[in-house]
Amino acid sequence: MTAYKKIAQALPRSQYVVDYNFIEDEMYVFDDTTTGGRYYSILLMEWVEGQTLTRALEEAVLAQNRPLLGEYLTKFEQMSEWLLGEDFAHNDLKPDNIMVREKDKSLVLIDYDGLFVPTMAGEPPREWGTEPYQSPHRRTAPFDKNVDNYAIAYIRLAISILSHNPRRYSAEKLVDFTDTELTDIEKNETFFGNRYTFVDNARDGVMITRADRKYGFVTSQGVTVAENCYDDIRPYCEGLAAVCAGGKWGFIDKDSKVVIAMVYDGVTDFDSGFCGVRIGCRWAFINPNGETLSRFHYDECFTPRLGLALAKRRGKYGFVGSDGRVAVSFRYDYAHSFTREGVACVKVGEKYGYIDRRSKWWQKPTYDFATPFRDGKARVEIDEREQVIEWE
Repeated sequence: MTAYKKIAQALPRSQYVVDYNFIEDEMYVFDDTTTGGRYYSILLMEWVEGQTLTRALEEAVLAQNRPLLGEYLTKFEQMSEWLLGEDFAHNDLKPDNIMVREKDKSLVLIDYDGLFVPTMAGEPPREWGTEPYQSPHRRTAPFDKNVDNYAIAYIRLAISILSHNPRRYSAEKLVDFTDTELTDIEKNETFFGNRYTFVDNARDGVMITRADRKYGFVTSQGVTVAENCYDDIRPYCEGLAAVCAGGKWGFIDKDSKVVIAMVYDGVTDFDSGFCGVRIGCRWAFINPNGETLSRFHYDECFTPRLGLALAKRRGKYGFVGSDGRVAVSFRYDYAHSFTREGVACVKVGEKYGYIDRRSKWWQKPTYDFATPFRDGKARVEIDEREQVIEWE
């Protein structure tokens, strides 16, 4: 019995796996002689429309979209909890082997070549997985249902850190952990003594802490700024920090005083003197005084950059200024926020290009895929060939 047949027989039906069918001796292939040919088995798998979790995380990081990173964290946690409860293991779990479905942004596992299922007990692994998502003890550990445990912990921790601090992103490792961050919690700067289970890197001398599933703030010296009483929290931006309790978001100042009431279902960070807020499924913009700058008629809003906030309305993307007025009309099929180079990556039809803050083309839409600029460079693809373009 081949490994593929064992996998097909044991793989459960779930939203997290694709349809996977092994059909034995299904296709007869003639050879180039008069002796005939032979039967071959075939494997049928569902095609998934979407993008890899790797690319989805990269786009969210480049857009500094912490709420979206938080959504991906929740979805991965739900998928990993399901996976830990099953009797099989993926054996090469990594963001490249997880697809984000285009239709509903749900996660699904792909690439089942190395799977472990119970009927493989005692067999050697057919592959060793991919660094850095495999345990340092991977080659001496048993090949069983627990081989994904390290990868699950690694990916969950990395996305959790990115949802609070996207600047720690690493294209190769998600987060460029130090050796002690993964092996010695007592010396780990991501942790803070024994008082907290998690501490984010300091911004403006203030760090996010987590204890007993609640978040708060402390200074770099360990002085409490806000008690661990919030369900979720984000770093201070322009003197205000977004906090969530009971499913509602608002903002506190450096004295931990609530200055914008916790009445919103979602918020972005403040930048350039304004931010996006959501009630129900509609977004609007407010200023630091909590005054509404626009109507609640946007489908999505993102943290402002360079005085312009990316937003989506009626299926199209555009940009809104700090006064709440439309600055770049809603005509793009997809878009990223402006970067410090002063251009934004946008999509028109099936092609990508770059516009400046006046909505003039810096690079016309000729690319099959493109990323926003980062440190003066961007990745683009034409006819499946990737290249790097540099800011002039």
